[in-house]
Amino acid sequence: MKKIVFVLLLLFLLVAPFLTVKPIKNYYKRYEEIARKYECYPIEKCVSDFNDDGKPDLITVVDEPNFQERFNYRLKIFVESSGEKKQILNVKYDPTDNTLRTHVAVLEEGGTKKLVIYDTINSQQFFFWDGETLSPSENLTVLEREIWNAMALEDDTGGFHQKIAIDLTLIPLFGLYYLVLFSSIGMCLYFRKKLKLHLS
Repeated sequence: MKKIVFVLLLLFLLVAPFLTVKPIKNYYKRYEEIARKYECYPIEKCVSDFNDDGKPDLITVVDEPNFQERFNYRLKIFVESSGEKKQILNVKYDPTDNTLRTHVAVLEEGGTKKLVIYDTINSQQFFFWDGETLSPSENLTVLEREIWNAMALEDDTGGFHQKIAIDLTLIPLFGLYYLVLFSSIGMCLYFRKKLKLHLS
C-alpha cells in the first residue's frame, strides 16, 4: 500500500508543473482566437456597413500633418448618405508596427453595430452605431471587453511581452523544479539505504 501511495505521489510531482501550464496556455489561446476572429488588420481588410445601406463603408487611415505634429495619422470611417460621404468617426491612429499600433475590431452584437479600438493614444475606445454616427459606448458588454483584452494581449503595450516573459520564465522554473525534485528523491533514497545498513 505504501509503495502504491509513493508511486502515485511521485507521478503527481512529475506532472504537477504541466497541470499549471495548461490553464495558462488555454487562457492565451482563447484570447488569440478572439483577436483572430474580430480584429481587422491591415485596416483595408476591415469590412463594415454601419448604416445598413448595402454598401461597404470606407475605413481609411490618412496623414494630416499640422504645425504641432509632423505626422498626424487619423482613422476615419465614412458612410454614404444621400449620395455623399458622411464621416462617422475620426480618431488618432498609431501605425508604428504590427503590434505597437491602433488595433481595430468591427462587430455586431444584439443587432447593434459596434467598433472596438485598442491603443495608447485614444481615451475613447468603444463605439456603437446610434443610427447617425459612431457614438461612445458607456455600458460595455462582456464581448466588447474580451475583444479589447484580446487585442491588448497582441500589442507590445498591452501584454504581448508578458506572454513571452511567461514562456521564457517557465523553462528555467521547470528546470529548477525538476532539479530540486530529483535531488530530493536521490537524497531520500540515499539516507534510506544508509539507515537500513545502520539498522542491520
